[in-house]
Amino acid sequence: MCKQHPVPTFVQLNTTKLGSKELSDIFAKDGINCRSHAFLPNCLEISDSGSIGELYGHGEGLFYVQDPAARLSVLAAAPKAGDRVLDACAAPGGKSFAAAMMMEDKGEIISCDLHKNKLSRIKTGAEHLGLSIISTKTMDAAQPEEGFFESFDLVIADVPCSGLGVIRKKPDIRYKNTAGFKNLPELQLSILKGLAPCVKKGGSLLYSTCTLLPEENEGLIARFLELHPSFSPEDFILPEPIGQSHNGMLSLYPHIHGTDGFFICKLRKSNEN
Repeated sequence: MCKQHPVPTFVQLNTTKLGSKELSDIFAKDGINCRSHAFLPNCLEISDSGSIGELYGHGEGLFYVQDPAARLSVLAAAPKAGDRVLDACAAPGGKSFAAAMMMEDKGEIISCDLHKNKLSRIKTGAEHLGLSIISTKTMDAAQPEEGFFESFDLVIADVPCSGLGVIRKKPDIRYKNTAGFKNLPELQLSILKGLAPCVKKGGSLLYSTCTLLPEENEGLIARFLELHPSFSPEDFILPEPIGQSHNGMLSLYPHIHGTDGFFICKLRKSNEN
């Protein structure tokens, strides 16, 4: 049986408030071991920290906890200041926070979730981080309101999935009945089909999962593109040693990249009718 190793804790800096060196100094003063991530900017790996919520800086909005894989997906999406962004399956909010920081808190982000009770965590997180451009809305991503059609420069779809890429954090996943996974691709496709009209002409759609199953990733994207020829894969470049995606798609692996198992795909919508 494989040994379950401790999973590192990574925090992402709130770049609207401070820099990496400043937060490292704060942690060091409190006796917390930290080091810069090997290749992801503004990310620190911390240990001997105790409860994250009790650390100085957490309540002050100087950082938030997020695995590098999720942060890298937002880097791939590349939102910019002034954009209008829809984070369609947003809870608990990490990608919305990362996008707002990349946008220098300029523009608009609508963070949605099917379950209204999950939105309060996003609101609280945005307030702590001092991010003013994030608003929340209850929404079924497979059936967005028509008022959202052709309204967004970027739509982020971090869809429900089998979660096999995060087994190291949630070992109970290995005991799940895999029969329950068989309906996930249809749900994922329905979400992408629902969100496609929300993307402006020339805008982008970012699809991600925390699994490595082809039927939820590359296979799912192939099915979507057959139905939506106005979209095409767009390559992106992430920090070395990851580098460039292949045909707009990239998989991250715990044993190679030190991240969650994760799939990222970036699609661009044509400017033509």
